[in-house]
Amino acid sequence: MYHLSQLYIYPIKSMRGLQLSHAQVTKHGLAFDRLFMLTDFQGNFITARNITNLVCFTPALHSDGLVLQAPDGQYKTILLSQFSQHTFPTEVWGNNFVSFVAPTEINQWLSNYLQQDIQLRWLGEDSHRRVKNYPDIPLSFADGYPYMLINEASLQLLESRCQNTLSVYQFRPNIVVSGFSAFAEDSWKTIRIGNVIFDVIKPCSRCILTTVNPITGKKHPTREPLSILEQFRTNAEKPEDVDFGINLIARNNGIIRCGDRVELIEQQQPNIYINRLGSEKPLSSVNSYKKVTICYQNKMITGNNQQVILEQLEKHGIHVNYACRAGICGHCALKLIKGTARSLKKGNIIQDGNLLTCSCVPLENIELS
Repeated sequence: MYHLSQLYIYPIKSMRGLQLSHAQVTKHGLAFDRLFMLTDFQGNFITARNITNLVCFTPALHSDGLVLQAPDGQYKTILLSQFSQHTFPTEVWGNNFVSFVAPTEINQWLSNYLQQDIQLRWLGEDSHRRVKNYPDIPLSFADGYPYMLINEASLQLLESRCQNTLSVYQFRPNIVVSGFSAFAEDSWKTIRIGNVIFDVIKPCSRCILTTVNPITGKKHPTREPLSILEQFRTNAEKPEDVDFGINLIARNNGIIRCGDRVELIEQQQPNIYINRLGSEKPLSSVNSYKKVTICYQNKMITGNNQQVILEQLEKHGIHVNYACRAGICGHCALKLIKGTARSLKKGNIIQDGNLLTCSCVPLENIELS
């Protein structure tokens, strides 16, 4: 019932991620996660907080490096052997360490696209960076911790309070889990996924990057979902922190796979959050996890009642036309033949029985056409 449902790595910090079926767990994070990053010429890190269209660049792993595709479809192959042989000072959130610089050709290519002087950095085979207060734990170019986990039910509850459909990509998790009640993760201290044990270090404090559309690279005009999170996920003791998801470190290496059981080993007292929404849409409004079948194009897949239909079909290789993925354009509408579904946005189940697959969740076995 409680299981790992999705896995992601982000080879280049702030650029598009890669969804995986399984991944190697290391001390510094999932293998290949955030091994590369953009900086200015002084080594100060650059992210999509500053240059939002970074999320529109797509990296792919190469046998000796990676291939990077720009938003216009142009691409470059970047080999590890091309990086500088000497290290240069690098900084992420006041944490100073060293990294290797990409060749001039690659840096100029990126600088032309982004219209400012850019360097691509590689962490190297061994990270010289360490997790704050954990000197034995190496760290990639991630903001502060090797792993970030999101509970699917928490995302669904947040989405039910927003005017727009949310994508898990807006929160850039490594690990997504299913089967738990919304915000059950607030009280977790230690969990096991497959054969790997993770310790929860802290809730993940969110920033303006969550408001950037991962398809268009544009910020939401009213700062959703951050503005909604501020209404009920502001830390009472640290009001500068708006929390969603949890940061983890791994006790041991191993391989984790989608479908692996998630086991709660130890709990702790959760933080107290300021709730400016009162009793509106209590946590119990999110349905308990259950499996459902989704039938479309003479194919039947096993899904769940937590994830939007579009993402579940895509996970099984079934293509549905879409444009905005925000419940606005109507391109992803399909006719509901049998069963019932829940809309995460008001009005997304249309009068004639059509539904928008990007923002509707099945409540039971459904058939679509």
